[in-house]
Amino acid sequence: MTVISRPARWGRSGRSLLLQRDLGLRAGDFLCKTSRPESRHGLRPTVSRSSPPPSGRAPQVNLAPRQVEGLLTKLAGYHQTLAPCFGRKEPRQWALKYLEGQLLALERKSIEPMAQAVAGGNIQAMQQFISDSVWSDEALLDSHQQQVAHTLGQAEGVVILDGCDFPKQGEDSVGVARQYCGPLGKRANCKARVVLAYASGRGHTLLDRRLYLPPCWFTAAYAQRWEKCGIPPQVTFQTKNELGGAMLDAPARRGVVPFQWVAMDEAFGFDRELLHQIDAHTSTFLPKFPARPG
Repeated sequence: MTVISRPARWGRSGRSLLLQRDLGLRAGDFLCKTSRPESRHGLRPTVSRSSPPPSGRAPQVNLAPRQVEGLLTKLAGYHQTLAPCFGRKEPRQWALKYLEGQLLALERKSIEPMAQAVAGGNIQAMQQFISDSVWSDEALLDSHQQQVAHTLGQAEGVVILDGCDFPKQGEDSVGVARQYCGPLGKRANCKARVVLAYASGRGHTLLDRRLYLPPCWFTAAYAQRWEKCGIPPQVTFQTKNELGGAMLDAPARRGVVPFQWVAMDEAFGFDRELLHQIDAHTSTFLPKFPARPG
């Protein structure tokens, strides 16, 4: 078993370095520069303009019109690999419309704006597809992971386990609670998920995802929300690490997606049971461990 770790630094300078690394910033992006003195009181400090992190920059692409014209055809071809999972004609049709909506340049990717933007869209029909249609989630993920193995799979591939939170308000969305929200860096009303990603020399994509239900959702105070959101009664509480371990087990057990490495941050790296579970699947993983105080 090979364990490679990079302990976190808790000092102010360490947090700054980690922030720059995580945001993809260059050294000096936030350096304070000085201008010429405007008065006898000396120099006036001015903050230089910083480059946005990679996620905030415009994508650097150079696509010709002929390349874009064939994308819908390729999307329809990808949808055909998933179509058998939906059974009936109508769910298959709206699954394709939903995929098209997710690729549109919309500020909000909720049902209403997507249904209004796609050709032949219908808000009620798309909502019924998401809320009421029956399909096999396991079969869908298995088909997707087979495609990932076919297009991106390499023996030295990396499986990445991580958390994914986003702010969310209201009482009509499952899993919303006051909890730590990564993008905000503080406790706030949000949803929390655990995601499993795959990366190789050929590219990267998602393999699986799980919604985290906080403990408060299993109390009597949330009984009405539980029923309103349609959560199956057999669902039991699972920690984020348990959700991550379950997602890792499935592709490892089926052996569809080839990988050699498993990477994760310190939220998962401190869990010995999870590390032993991963060790049963691969001999090399890269957890990040929190540094001991002092």
